[in-house]
Amino acid sequence: MTLVRNFKASIMLAFSCLAVIDCWAQAEVSSSQSLADIARQKSEQQAAKDQSRANAQLFYQLQILQDEMMRMRGQLEEQEHAINQLKQQRLDDYLSFDQRLTALSDQASTGSNSDVAQSPAKTLPASTATVAASNSNEQDDYKAAFELVRQKQSEQAKAAFIAFNQQYPNSVLLPNSYYWLGRLQAQSDEHSQASASFAEILAQFPDDKRAADAAYYQALSKFQLGEQSAAKQQLQDVIERYQFDQAAAKQSLVTKAREFLRLNYP
Repeated sequence: MTLVRNFKASIMLAFSCLAVIDCWAQAEVSSSQSLADIARQKSEQQAAKDQSRANAQLFYQLQILQDEMMRMRGQLEEQEHAINQLKQQRLDDYLSFDQRLTALSDQASTGSNSDVAQSPAKTLPASTATVAASNSNEQDDYKAAFELVRQKQSEQAKAAFIAFNQQYPNSVLLPNSYYWLGRLQAQSDEHSQASASFAEILAQFPDDKRAADAAYYQALSKFQLGEQSAAKQQLQDVIERYQFDQAAAKQSLVTKAREFLRLNYP
């Protein structure tokens, strides 16, 4: 009996040990799962922090880029304004020069007519009277077209100069008329027409005071039309032909031609 009781006690003890071991194993598994969850949570939190930090850095870089773009845009607007002012100043200078030239032409014409009036002959031959009237009409029509330029009525001025060129193909004012027509066409981005107008000066009046400017501005029109090689050659020709000319206007033109080549043909 004693032996049986001892055996039963041993069995009970064994079952108790197994129960303890099972509980300990379950606790270990639960602990391992908790540690894995904690590690995963920490990893996720760290990833979220890293993403937030990366987003903040990206936003900062975008702000810097936007500020830089605004600064560059401001500089471009300032440069565009300065260029427009220079263009307007040059246009005003040409207008003033053209006005003085027209005034001198008027004075010469008036003086000539006065001399004729004071001569013993009381009447003029019919042909002379016709020429005088024609010259007067030419000057009036040219002045009217030129006044439209001063008033910045570009389209009306272009039409007036085209009409003048057609009506007075032998006028001494024809180079001036073609010149202003070409400038107005270039300002309106009509570069093909502008090039043709400047070409008329170079073909018909190669020694006229407007020829140098016509060559320069025709080259710019060619450049705008995509004729880079022809434009480059023409600008080089302008430099070669007028670089030793002592006139300030010619030297200014040579300087501008060199600067254009430097900027656009590095």
